[in-house]
Amino acid sequence: MPIRRKDLVPLSEELIANIADSVDGHIEKITSYLNDDDWSLIIKLHALLESAISQLLVSKIDTSIQAVIERLPLSDNSIGKGRMALEMGLISESQYRFLRKFSELRNNLVHKVDNVGFNLKSYVDALDQNQRKVWKGMLAWSAPGEPKRDFDEDDCNFPRTGLYVSVLRLVMAFAVEEKLSLMTKKVLELSDEIERELWREGGI
Repeated sequence: MPIRRKDLVPLSEELIANIADSVDGHIEKITSYLNDDDWSLIIKLHALLESAISQLLVSKIDTSIQAVIERLPLSDNSIGKGRMALEMGLISESQYRFLRKFSELRNNLVHKVDNVGFNLKSYVDALDQNQRKVWKGMLAWSAPGEPKRDFDEDDCNFPRTGLYVSVLRLVMAFAVEEKLSLMTKKVLELSDEIERELWREGGI
């Protein structure tokens, strides 16, 4: 794969800048949710997470089917974006479980107007021992290739913080992977262009 040395530095700088801008943008957006009530926080975090995984999938496949991917449900076990990402090796089993469980919570809230006053701490406090274990396990996801994370009791004591941090970590991981994927495509396109130039010039 031919690549000009003079192109490497600007490409590297562009990648670093793109990752930094994306991560900073997500942090700023999520931070703005902290003053929301629990119902609004969960709805907004879920929407941001769904948008981030859509962008990741598009970066790995083709922008021509972006509209199709965006219309897919997030957590459907057969045709959801989460299932697609899992089958493509972009997320781990534990990340997929997080997506599914978080979507289940969000869906339960959004379909009943009575849930607008939802309190996450009261919800977690009312869970039985097994349900609390599931909650902690949901938040203790690990990325592909990473060792299994230990459960954190604070995720039950401070569930709002635990959920916020888990979504933030996952959104940032998706954002970084998306930018790496887009840059890889750009490098390959540049390499193809250089190769064609060399052929025309009789260089290879």
